[in-house]
Amino acid sequence: MKIINTLSEQTIYKSLCSIFNIDESVMKKYILDNKFRIMNQYSENAKCINLKDFLNTVESKKEPSDLFDYVTLSHLTTRISNPKNSPLYNLDTSLLKNTDISNFFKKCGILFRSENGKIKVINDGKKVDWNEYEQSGTVQMIKHRLEYLNKYMDRCINGYLFNEKIYHIRDINHLNSCPEIIQNILCALNKNKYIYDWYKNAKPYILTFRANISDIIFDGTGLNYLTKKQKTYRILRCVLFYLSKKYLNRWSNDDNPMVRLKDKLNVRCEDMVNIQIIEKD
Repeated sequence: MKIINTLSEQTIYKSLCSIFNIDESVMKKYILDNKFRIMNQYSENAKCINLKDFLNTVESKKEPSDLFDYVTLSHLTTRISNPKNSPLYNLDTSLLKNTDISNFFKKCGILFRSENGKIKVINDGKKVDWNEYEQSGTVQMIKHRLEYLNKYMDRCINGYLFNEKIYHIRDINHLNSCPEIIQNILCALNKNKYIYDWYKNAKPYILTFRANISDIIFDGTGLNYLTKKQKTYRILRCVLFYLSKKYLNRWSNDDNPMVRLKDKLNVRCEDMVNIQIIEKD
C-alpha cells in the first residue's frame, strides 16, 4: 500500500523515502536547500513548492497517479465510548443508526428519521418543522446539515491533512467539548441542560485514518473537482511545504489544509492509523 502517513514529521519522511526509494538524508537535504524559497515568499503557501525540482531531486520517473494511493487525515471528535473498536461515521450514519450520538439523543427525547433524503427530527414524539422556529444562525445551520439536498449539503467527515495539534485550530476548537450537531439541536430545542451531560461523560480524541486519494476533497474555491493527479500533486506540495515550515519553525495552524471525505463515506476500524486522547484542561 503506497501511502503518505501525515501523523508526524517522521512518518512523512519515512513515507516519502519509501515511495521514492531514497534515503532520508536526500529528503532532508532537499528541505535544507529549498528553505529560502519558503522564507522569501511574500504570501506563503504550498504553491511555492516547485514539484518539478523535487521530482528531479528524487529522480522519479513515475506517473503522478502512480506515486501513492492513500494519505492520512486527522479528525477531532468527542466520544462517550472508546473509539478503538468503532468506525468513524458521517452525519447520516451517526444520527440514523445505533451510535454514541443517536443513543445520547434518545436519552434526551430526540429521534431521527430519513424522509426523501432529508433527516427529520422527532422531539418528544413530535416531528420538528424548523421553519416554525426563529431563523437564527443555529437553526439555519441545522437545516443546512439535515435538510439541504443541493451541492451545499454537509454531512461528510471532515479532517485536516496534518495531525498537528488540530484541537487548537480556531474553527474547530469548540469541538473539544461536544459535537456541533449536538450543541445546535439541543440549544434550538431548549434542551441545553443535556449538553453538560455529554461533556462530563465524553472524552476528546484525534482520530487519524487513511483515506483513498480518490475519496478526498480539498476545501476551497475550485478544489471540489480535482483529478487524482491534481490531488496527488497538491498533497505532495503540502507535505513538502509542511516539512519546510517545520524546519524553519514557522508552521502555523492556519497552514493546515482542511480535507473531507466524499458524502456517505464512513471510516472503517481497519483504516484507523492512530487514536490520540486529548487531556481536558
